[in-house]
Amino acid sequence: MRIKPRTTFSENRKGFQYTLLAFLVVVGLISLSRIDIFSQTLDPLVVESRLLYMNNFVSDLESDIDNAVEIIGYRAVLGIIQNVVSSGIFIDNFSLRFNEAFLNGTIKNEPQAVLQDNSFSDFVLKIKAKADPEMISLNFSLRNVSVSQDSSTGPWFVRVNVTFHYSLYDKISKASFNRTVDTSSRVSIFGLEDPTFLLNSYGRVARSFRKSSFSYFADGNDVSNLLNHTTQGLYIESPSAPGFIERIEGRLVPSPYGLESLINLSDFIINEIPTYENSIVDYIYFLGIFPDSFRINGTPGWFRIDESHLDVYGVRHLALLP
Repeated sequence: MRIKPRTTFSENRKGFQYTLLAFLVVVGLISLSRIDIFSQTLDPLVVESRLLYMNNFVSDLESDIDNAVEIIGYRAVLGIIQNVVSSGIFIDNFSLRFNEAFLNGTIKNEPQAVLQDNSFSDFVLKIKAKADPEMISLNFSLRNVSVSQDSSTGPWFVRVNVTFHYSLYDKISKASFNRTVDTSSRVSIFGLEDPTFLLNSYGRVARSFRKSSFSYFADGNDVSNLLNHTTQGLYIESPSAPGFIERIEGRLVPSPYGLESLINLSDFIINEIPTYENSIVDYIYFLGIFPDSFRINGTPGWFRIDESHLDVYGVRHLALLP
């Protein structure tokens, strides 16, 4: 009969060293700012398993937060626009109201339907509810939220920047860590309503932000592109025009990220909205300023462009004398 050799202390020690090495590798894989492990008597395999779980939890958490910032940011912008449209009053401070909507789902303390159960605070509660059954204690705090436009967004996006801090404590392994994270997301304004039109047309003419597809507006005497651009209510970029944020605030002032469109006064006439002879560049018309403007050959009688925009739309050669 073959006698099985007895396991020696040396072999047991090698096995322990291997387990410890695996444990240390796992700890090294966890990309955390600070980790404390207090469990000295717990089975190393249990600790290893818990740390692997926490590592996956953190990875999923930060991925979910990135997605949440974009989704909640879009809903906050949409909620502000809906508030402006329903109240008939431009928002007083876009940045301030965005922060409130993003965090609490309210604007001026009034709940917004589009953000019901979908604010950032609601998101944190859902994450905590996911952590509790897994014996993980999660503390979460939002340090800063900002929204802006810059060279990385151009006129067609707004950037949402969020700084948050969270800490995790594993009730089983007694491991804990904390981390501060900065994340940002671009939120598209394509298809969102421009309340400038509704609030300047007694709520009868609506228009959404849509980018013009035309690379030129006049080809000789052919102005079909110009007319289609106007009737479709499309926008072009213009540093002399107000940007998205300025429009939501009702401030028709120049912005480096400005957008402008041409008003189709046929829509005003059909909806019995008083019209007057002026450039149909939207912010000029709505401001009620009257720069020199010109009829454009081949267009309806109400179609007028101010002198500073003749070259923008390539129609100087079609401008008719007053």
